[in-house]
Amino acid sequence: MSHCRKRLHYLATHTKDRPTDSSARGGPRACRRSGADGNQSSVWVACQAEGAQRGGLRLDEEKLIRRAQQGDPEAFAEIVREHEEPAFRVAYLIVRNEADARDVAQEAFVSAYRALKRFDRREPLRPWLLRIVTTRALNSVRADRRRRAMGERYEQMADMRKTAPSAEEQTEAAEQARRVWQAVGELEAQDQTLLYLRYFLDASERETAQALGRPAGTVKSRLHRVLRRLRGVIESQYPDLLREGASTETEA
Repeated sequence: MSHCRKRLHYLATHTKDRPTDSSARGGPRACRRSGADGNQSSVWVACQAEGAQRGGLRLDEEKLIRRAQQGDPEAFAEIVREHEEPAFRVAYLIVRNEADARDVAQEAFVSAYRALKRFDRREPLRPWLLRIVTTRALNSVRADRRRRAMGERYEQMADMRKTAPSAEEQTEAAEQARRVWQAVGELEAQDQTLLYLRYFLDASERETAQALGRPAGTVKSRLHRVLRRLRGVIESQYPDLLREGASTETEA
């Protein structure tokens, strides 16, 4: 019980000259004033005035909502004018862009108009409206993230298409790889294993040494010798591979 209601309760139970209006019994809930001079009538009038003001505002809002629910466009326009600023602020706090916030607020009012007939006029309107604004703003943020992600994926795919080799280039590369394998096949089995580990599996020199059970220095010097032997095989049996390699380096 508020201070004002306690005061009214005291007056009602301890004085004879208490008001008789049954609609005023108990006083307004939000009233917190008391008469500065201790006069009973001033306390009563102050509390009644505050209650009347608050009740009047609530009654005006209910009438406005009722008119809007009945299809009065001017009534809904008045609702928009009353709440558009807080709606914009809530939207902006979420989307962080002025133009997007205004779009969100406008969409929220459209949604509110469509759902207004289901709104309970006994409830305050602003929290209901701001819930709609918040939902719209969050949906806008999620949609924007999805659009950005799709745009990034599209750009990546476009870049891949630009850099992807043509069918002719792929055929040429496959043929070149086949001939390199043929050249490697002319070497001894141990040399083939070394090249396979180092270049085809892309193992480091240390990993290659561990796989072969040899010191890293030994593997490194042996690798140089094997590459010289492979080059000799290519020069004698597959000279076109050297020309293709030189041409590729020149183009690069």
